[in-house]
Amino acid sequence: MKRLLQSLPALLILLTVYSCGVNFNIVSDKENDINFDKYKSFAIIHDDHGFEKGANPINKQRIDRAIENEFREMGYVDSENSDLQISWFIKVDTKLEHGIYNAYYSRWRYPRTIEVYQYQVGSLVIDIVDASTGQVVWHAKASSKVYDDMPDVENKIKKVVREMVKSYKKDTGIKKINRYVFK
Repeated sequence: MKRLLQSLPALLILLTVYSCGVNFNIVSDKENDINFDKYKSFAIIHDDHGFEKGANPINKQRIDRAIENEFREMGYVDSENSDLQISWFIKVDTKLEHGIYNAYYSRWRYPRTIEVYQYQVGSLVIDIVDASTGQVVWHAKASSKVYDDMPDVENKIKKVVREMVKSYKKDTGIKKINRYVFK
């Protein structure tokens, strides 16, 4: 018991840090029979449908920067004549959740309480396209509850993109790109 009480402050700190983190779900998929080692460069392409009207344009820049930084860190080169084209978009859906609660004295026929909650789920979707064929070779979606006044949004964007790129590395087997130029 004494040991448990001594470790309680550390457990509370860990729980507090964990609860302040970004909770998101990532789903990814890749095209089979693609040699991802052949890709050495990337470019971010933008579609008009990729960012909702009225949304904070600074977040668009943050997402671009986060993707660029992660791909550069892997060794890819940012180029207009790239091997890979990275396209991304944001999607926000409204979800409903409900809970049914029995009154404490339900045996005396007190009614059940039904509560309905409405919340927003935001998704960042990234598609990576082979520039020579125009075919999507990797796809991922990260989803999480979102709020209008999310604090520290820049770090959350960085974390989500970093985790998505970890999925890319796992799916493709790419760790670091060798940029040897043969003449």
